[in-house]
Amino acid sequence: MNPYELTTKTLYLPGDHIELRGWTKKHDAYVGIYTFDDLPRAMQAFDEIDGEDALDLYLCLNPTTLEPRPFRAGAKGTWEHEVRYRRWFLLDGDTVTADKHIATDGEIARTIATMRAAKGWLIEQGFEQVVLANSGNGVHLVVRCDLPNDRDSKQLIRCVQNAVAKRFSDDHTKVECFADSNRIVRAYGSLNRKGTERPGLSWRRSEIVES
Repeated sequence: MNPYELTTKTLYLPGDHIELRGWTKKHDAYVGIYTFDDLPRAMQAFDEIDGEDALDLYLCLNPTTLEPRPFRAGAKGTWEHEVRYRRWFLLDGDTVTADKHIATDGEIARTIATMRAAKGWLIEQGFEQVVLANSGNGVHLVVRCDLPNDRDSKQLIRCVQNAVAKRFSDDHTKVECFADSNRIVRAYGSLNRKGTERPGLSWRRSEIVES
């Protein structure tokens, strides 16, 4: 299974409408809405674009109510009230680096260890599905919740996120919390082009590590 299929089948269900969002190095924004079956092909196509217009690709973590439409510049993305329901929420393990944007292999490895420990703790608390993903420059936990998209659910998620952040943030990992239902995440499988490459510090491909 290629990484785009793995991402689609891990995070979404047949019938879902999924937002794919991209930015160029010139900060031009693109948005397209795809169905479950179309998304892997779309991600593959846009990830292969090279040169100055290469795209950093992101996904709206929860399914959108917006209708499918082509990927284009300046298109409207999903607002919170347009999310169908909350299937997942995000914990973002931001790697604390000497370089502001690109982490070393050692820094990423330490952050993976921290977030894997956080994953274990969440499972001990009763969360049955926790995806561990490398964003290319940090580490994500994508946590299954199955909640309505309402104010009470948002507050509940915020409480869980804050508990994890307080317990697991340390000198090399800052656990960041985002309770918005339309949160975007790296399109796992795509290349993270954030920051400027230099000897010893290169862009990395994002991936789902444990699904």
